Amino acid sequence: FTPAGVQLFSVDAGGNVTLMGSLSYASQAQYELLITVADGLASGLRINQTFSLAILNENNNAPEFVAAYMSVEKNESTHTLELVRLEAYDQDFNETLRFVLTACVGTTPTGVVQDCSSLILVNQTTGRVQAPLGLDAEAFAQLNITVTVSDGRFASQAVVEVRILDLNDNAPRFAAAALQLAVAEDNGLTGGSGSGTGGGSRVLTTLQAQDADVTAALQYWLTTLQSQRTTDGEWVNGSGVLRVDSLSGQVVTQLVLDREQYTAHILAVAATDGGGGSSSVAEQELWIDVLDVNDNVPVFGAWPRTVTLAENAAAELAVFANDSDSSSVLQYRLAGVLSLDGTGRNVSSPQQAGLFSVSSGWVAVAAQLDAEAARRHVLQVEVSDGLHRTGAVLTVEVADVNDHVPAFVQTSYNGSVAEEQANGTAVLRVLATDGDVEAQLTYALSAASGQQLPFVMDASSGQIHTTQPLNAEAQSVYEVFASVTDGQYTVYVPVHIQVTDINDNAPQFVARNFSVAVAEGPQVGRELVQARAVDPDLLGGPGLQYSVAGVVGRRADGSTAALAASGVGAVFSVGGPNGTVRNTAMLDSEAFVGYELQVTVSDGVFVDQALVLVTVLDVNEYAPVFQLASLVVSTPETFGPSPGPGVASDVAAVVAVLQASDADVTAQLTFSIAPSASVRFVDGSVGLVPSLFTVNATSGAVTLHGWRDREQVVYYELFVTVSDGLLLGFGTLRVDLLDLNDNPPVLLSASSISVPEDAAVGEAFAQLLVTDADQPPHAAVYYAVEGTGNRDNNNISSS
Repeated sequence: FTPAGVQLFSVDAGGNVTLMGSLSYASQAQYELLITVADGLASGLRINQTFSLAILNENNNAPEFVAAYMSVEKNESTHTLELVRLEAYDQDFNETLRFVLTACVGTTPTGVVQDCSSLILVNQTTGRVQAPLGLDAEAFAQLNITVTVSDGRFASQAVVEVRILDLNDNAPRFAAAALQLAVAEDNGLTGGSGSGTGGGSRVLTTLQAQDADVTAALQYWLTTLQSQRTTDGEWVNGSGVLRVDSLSGQVVTQLVLDREQYTAHILAVAATDGGGGSSSVAEQELWIDVLDVNDNVPVFGAWPRTVTLAENAAAELAVFANDSDSSSVLQYRLAGVLSLDGTGRNVSSPQQAGLFSVSSGWVAVAAQLDAEAARRHVLQVEVSDGLHRTGAVLTVEVADVNDHVPAFVQTSYNGSVAEEQANGTAVLRVLATDGDVEAQLTYALSAASGQQLPFVMDASSGQIHTTQPLNAEAQSVYEVFASVTDGQYTVYVPVHIQVTDINDNAPQFVARNFSVAVAEGPQVGRELVQARAVDPDLLGGPGLQYSVAGVVGRRADGSTAALAASGVGAVFSVGGPNGTVRNTAMLDSEAFVGYELQVTVSDGVFVDQALVLVTVLDVNEYAPVFQLASLVVSTPETFGPSPGPGVASDVAAVVAVLQASDADVTAQLTFSIAPSASVRFVDGSVGLVPSLFTVNATSGAVTLHGWRDREQVVYYELFVTVSDGLLLGFGTLRVDLLDLNDNPPVLLSASSISVPEDAAVGEAFAQLLVTDADQPPHAAVYYAVEGTGNRDNNNISSS
């Protein structure tokens, strides 16, 4: 009886036993239950009863491997190998377990994964894992075996990792018993030609033997080496020329391969995997032919490396070279020419380099060597055998010869010095050059006709100084000559020395008043007059400054106006070396007919003044214009009967005065009229008659000649013209005639009238018809009875 057992069961008041937990046959196959029954009374009576409870077995647990993963190492073998024995258990009682191979995955030495189930056998009862045919490390490097154990209902798996260890069970083999190889000899720069020493470590080829064993570690060695001598063709021991790397099988040079020493090499090479015995060694023969290459550098001989040549001298200089390679063809060239002048300055140029050429080991020097251009030429001479190049330096020193004439830097010299300067004042320096490097130049100063000069020249520097104070007013220019000589040649150059003046004189206008007449017009900038001033200090005044101080304009009516002298609104300017006066605005005589200019001149210290009178001439630029383009006037008709229209008579009258104007100030106007006039008659018709009008050409007074009869003509109209001698103006003049009462009434009816005697008083017995040629109001007729007889017996209406 245990507390744990008590916890698995419970009993209620009804005697029902209940299972409170899970039962396991593997843990407990049977239970004994002690049950107590009490009556619950005060007496406390109870009874105990023991029951036996058997647990029936049931498969409810999966089998388990003792080790779900195992790793083992096995040497490869051709016999049956027991790899491992797997153990498993099952908590269920009396369960029978069966082992089965589930999978086998093998990995080859190269990493390829393949199925290997055919190689493995698993005993179903014992769990032993075997390789019946053995294992080969060359086939698989590792096996991963999966085994399943089952109790018929549940199953579990285990993995066995088998690493197969390689054994040396295969012999090495070369693919071929003999090989032939051709290699070029070394270039000789890493060792001496034919010396057989120096250089090395050049890999010619790699010999490789094959061994099926995965972990085979092959070693190589050179068993024999025979070398064929170039000089006589004999085979001799070539030990030391070549070696074989023991691990890689590389055939490596230990000495420089020189075709001039050995033409071929025969090597016997062995390889072993360390297994011992002759069966673990493989051999191979290697024939190496050494091919000839251009491996010798040409070398210059012992010729002078520095020579001295006089300029203008031609020469040939030997620069021979040798090459140990008998078949070499040497080519020479100038790789560069460095030319230096006497100061060591680089003056190299294609022209300098062109002075030299090289061919067949000779440097040809042209005859144009010039020490003044270059004192030294450094020649880089190269020789080549087609592959290798060798350089050498040849220095040519050029000796100077006096073969150049000195020359002044300028073709002439100009200098200046102010007057009154102290003795020894520097004026200017002349400079000459001489192409000869070693030339010694000497300067001198001279004048024409033996003139005594107030100057002296330094013989070494060419500097000119004064020997006394100078006076510009006495002499302002000196023309002299400077000479230079190198001891053999002498040249001259003109020197112009200007003595500059100081400002000690005032400028003066050449006249107090200047005048000019100029036509009006729109042109601006016209040169009107030169108000020139002179100044002895300035040699005529090129440095004088002119200005306009004031301007007064004069109109045609005599009035004046002050105008701007400069700036905005200025009409005139003055300037230039000769005081040129120009207009800066349009000149118009209609605005101003003249100007008075106050001009000044200054040399910076002193000032002078002058008056410039400018008269503006009028130009006929405007056409005359009638005051009224269409003028209408009236004049009374001539009193009395008319002789007829268009008939001239001595009756004349001034009917109008033409008025015109012209914007031109000096315009002279002349008037004229057309030779015929247009006439409008009383009846409304229009006609053209010879003009009865004349005009005074000067005053413009128009006179009508002829009878003026309003009873026939209403008005005259004619064309008038005004001229200023070049341009014309046009207009019309209409002359209306005013009517006068100059015609009597005329009775149109009979002058004799009969009247009945029995006519009643007041009875109209007759009507008189009367007409009057005059125009109203002068045509009104008034009637009255003025006769004798029975006047009082008759009456007439006044209208």
